[in-house]
Amino acid sequence: MSLTAFSAGPAAMIGQIIRELGIVETIDNMVKWDRKQCKHSPGTHVLAMLINILMGRTALYRVDEFYELQDIAVLFGTDASADDFNDSALGRTLDKIFDAGAKKVFGASALRAALREDVKFDVVHSDTTSWSVKGLYDSSSPDDQAFYIARGYSRDHRPDLKQFNYGLVVNGEGIPLLGHASDGNESDKVWNRRVIKELVEGFTDHLSDLVYVADSAVVTKSNLDLIADKGIRFISRLPATFVQEQEVKDRAWSEGGWINAGVLTQNPKRDSAFYRCKEYVVEIATKTAVRPYRLIVVHSSSLDKRKAKTLEKNLAKQRDELEAQLEQLAKVEFACEPDARAALDRVRDENRNVLYEITGDVQAEETVERRSRPGRPRKGEPVPTRTIYRVNAAVGDLKEQEYAELKLRASCFVLITNMFDVEEHPTEKVLRDYKEQTAVELQFRAIKEPEFVGAMFVKKPERLEALAYVVLLAAMVRAIIQRRARRYAEANDEELPIPGKRMTKRHTARMILNSFDAVIVVILPSGARMLSESKMSPDKMFRALGVSPSVYVTNHPARNAGPPRLRT
Repeated sequence: MSLTAFSAGPAAMIGQIIRELGIVETIDNMVKWDRKQCKHSPGTHVLAMLINILMGRTALYRVDEFYELQDIAVLFGTDASADDFNDSALGRTLDKIFDAGAKKVFGASALRAALREDVKFDVVHSDTTSWSVKGLYDSSSPDDQAFYIARGYSRDHRPDLKQFNYGLVVNGEGIPLLGHASDGNESDKVWNRRVIKELVEGFTDHLSDLVYVADSAVVTKSNLDLIADKGIRFISRLPATFVQEQEVKDRAWSEGGWINAGVLTQNPKRDSAFYRCKEYVVEIATKTAVRPYRLIVVHSSSLDKRKAKTLEKNLAKQRDELEAQLEQLAKVEFACEPDARAALDRVRDENRNVLYEITGDVQAEETVERRSRPGRPRKGEPVPTRTIYRVNAAVGDLKEQEYAELKLRASCFVLITNMFDVEEHPTEKVLRDYKEQTAVELQFRAIKEPEFVGAMFVKKPERLEALAYVVLLAAMVRAIIQRRARRYAEANDEELPIPGKRMTKRHTARMILNSFDAVIVVILPSGARMLSESKMSPDKMFRALGVSPSVYVTNHPARNAGPPRLRT
C-alpha cells in the first residue's frame, strides 16, 4: 500500500477552537434533541456548518459534498460519514435551533466563548447592515414567528431584493456581545432603542464600566431620554437634524484654538488623516428634559470620499442651475441700460453664495421695429429702429478660496457624549473610541464575503433565521482566531509568517486561515496519520492560536466512545 498525502487546510484547527469555545456543548444543552434517535447532536451539525462557512467552500445544500474531501474521522469521529451532513439533516437542526430561540442560542454561545477567552467589553460598538436574499418567501409576514423578510433600505444597493437586517454589538476586537437578525424593514433608530434596553437588562452590573458607541441613528430625542434614564454612557455622532450641530461648527471655525489630536491609525501612512478638535458643553432639549452634553467638533485633514462625491455633485448642480438662469435672463429685452444692469446685479446678489463667478456685461442692440401702417414702404422711407439692452453673462471661474473653505468645513463632524470627566475620557480618547467603530463594520464586511453569502440558500424563513445566527457564530469564531494571533504577536513582540512569504503582527483572519493551506497530512499504510515536514508549515501559527498540530492526526472520539480526551 502506498502513502497518501492531502492538503488538510484549516478544518481541524477551526474545529478544535470551536470546541474549546464551548459552542458545541452550549448548543447541545439548549436545543432539544433525542440522543437515541440522532446520530449526531445539533452542536455537531453546527460545528460542521461553521467549518464549512469559514473555509468558504459550499452553500448549505452542498455541505456533504464538501466533507467528502475532508478527514471525517479526525473532525467528527470514526462513526461519522460525509452523508451525515446532508441538507436534510442540517435543515432539521436549524428547525430545532429556531424552536429553541436562535437569538438565545447565539447569545449564550457568544457569552460563553467571551468568558473562556477573557474578552473585555469596556467599549462596545453597535451598527446594523442588511442582507439581501433571493426568492419569494411568501410565507414570511409580520405575523410570522420568524423575522419578516421584506424590502427596506438596502445597504447592498439591491432595492429589487427582499432582505433581513443584521445588528451587532462588538468590542474593539470585533468579538460580539450581542447580535440580532431582524425584520428587513426595521430602522436603525428602533434597533438602537432595543439594544439599549437589552444592555440594561442583561448587563446591569457592568453598565458603569461600559461605553456604548453607535452611529448617528442612536441620537434621537427619545433615545437620548432612554440613555439618560438608564444611566448608559455613550459616544455617537450628532446628526445635522439637531441645530446644535451647525452652531458648534460655526463657533469652532470663528473662534479657532483647535487642539491637535494627531494621527489615530496604528500604522500611520503618508496620507493618513490628521485630526484636530474643539469641544463645548451645550444643552439639548429632548422630549422630557433639557440636558447638557459634551460636543466635540472634529476636523479631519482627509475629506471623506462620500462627502467629496457629494460636494462635486452639488458643484455640478450649481453650475447647471446658474447656466439655465443666465440663459433665461439673456432672452429678456430691457428698454434702458440701468434696468439691464439692475437685473444683472440682482442675479449676482441672489447667487452670491454660489461657488462660481458670473462674468459678462450689458450690451446694446439695434432692433427693427414694425411699421405703424400696412403696405410696402415708400422709396427712401427710413427704417424704424430702436435700441434695446440685453444681459450677456456667463458662468465664470470657480471661487477657489470659497471652495477650499467649504471642503475644510465639510471635513468636520461633531461627536456627542455624556461623559464629562476630561481626565478619564480626554478628547483624543473619545475620538479614538468612536473611530474604532470600524470594528463592527469590518465584521459586516467579513460576513458579506462570498463564503458567508453562499451559506444563505434556504427556503423557509425559520431556517433562514436560524442560519443567520449560525453565520454570526462563524463571524465570532473568525474574530477570536484573529484575536488570538494578534495578541500572541503583541505579547511576544514577534512577527508571524503569512502566505506570500510576508511577516506581520496584524494578521487578518483570512491570512491566518490561508496559512493552514500548507498543512499536509500523510496517511500511512497502517491508516495512521502524520504531518509532513515543510518549511511552509504554520508552526508559529499553531503556537499563536494555542492549537496542537496533533488535532490533524488524531481521530476525534466517536459518539459512543466515552468523554473526549483533553488536549495537553
